[in-house]
Amino acid sequence: KDEHGDDILYPMLQAWGVDTIVIVGAWTEDCVIATCYEAADRYGLDVVLVTDAIATGSPVHQKAMDTMQAACGKTLMAEELVQY
Repeated sequence: KDEHGDDILYPMLQAWGVDTIVIVGAWTEDCVIATCYEAADRYGLDVVLVTDAIATGSPVHQKAMDTMQAACGKTLMAEELVQY
């Protein structure tokens, strides 16, 4: 968001014709899951979760991954993504 609260990234993605995002990152049950749901639910983007490039420091990682896979994203390993 910019200083006025307007989206910055989504208008650029629209202009470029992007309809799919690849998500990697840390803190699965917070940052990653929020990004996944925002992309799928708010913006209607397809989501690919790279399972071996997402991690967390808590014991609920797999539950969060299972939830995201069921609700909003395709899951691939990094090697599978390269081949995709």
